[in-house]
Amino acid sequence: MGYGNAMYRAEKYQEAIPLLEKAVNLSKVRGDMETENHNNRLLLDSYHRTDRMKAAKELLPRYNMIIDSVIHGKSIRESIASHIRYETEKVEQENSLLTAGIALRNSVIRTYTIGTIASILFILLLATWFWNRHRSLKLHHQLDEKELEITSIRLDKKEKELKRILESRHELHEHNQELLRQLAEIQTSNQSGSELNKLMETLSPTMLTPKEEAEFRVAFSGIYSTALIRLRDVCPNITKNEELLCMLILLNQSTEEIARILGIASASVTRIRYRLRPKLNIPEKASLDAEIKRIMKE
Repeated sequence: MGYGNAMYRAEKYQEAIPLLEKAVNLSKVRGDMETENHNNRLLLDSYHRTDRMKAAKELLPRYNMIIDSVIHGKSIRESIASHIRYETEKVEQENSLLTAGIALRNSVIRTYTIGTIASILFILLLATWFWNRHRSLKLHHQLDEKELEITSIRLDKKEKELKRILESRHELHEHNQELLRQLAEIQTSNQSGSELNKLMETLSPTMLTPKEEAEFRVAFSGIYSTALIRLRDVCPNITKNEELLCMLILLNQSTEEIARILGIASASVTRIRYRLRPKLNIPEKASLDAEIKRIMKE
């Protein structure tokens, strides 16, 4: 019956009809006329809504008969109930003359007793609730503060690691530049400079070593955990060097600083930036740095 009612309420009358018919038959077997009457009413309406007038016509006599039976049964029950109420009231009136005083006194005592106990229990429960709530809020606050402190410490460590890696690249670049300058001065004063040229080439700044790059990526992901995922979603075929450039842009590094960190010329950085614009669908007039930061931080 529950499924038939649900189908009817959902206005799925075709699905409701077989379920309601089954419910009507079950009500007949049980002799439950009120339930049968309710199901007949829904079934009759479903027949009308699905233009099954023949079935509705066949059901109508049974429906009217059930209604009459239910109304008649209700009338009989109401009459019996009225008579019982009358007899009961008569007996109660007779007994109330004898027991009114005692009943009233007992009622007053019971009422005051129950009221007092209920009030005490309510106050105790309310006090316990407030105490537990205060304690719970205090614990949550302490846990939140602890989590914030731990998170802050972790972020600080990651930021320091990133800063250390970047600073080490800057220092390496400056050191190599100074060596190159000194070697250039020696070369200008030396007629045979082939060996010095080879030495100068070996001293040229190099890209991040695999170990340094791995450390850099781990530290970066610790702070910006979803930045690279967002970047790869926008550009699945992005290269590692282009990723590094985007990561350094997110860290507010300029073109010159990026060139020093990666150990490449500024012109090479510019070329990578140029290739990134169409890959990330960034318009010509839009700021590349701002758009990359938006993509990685969204």
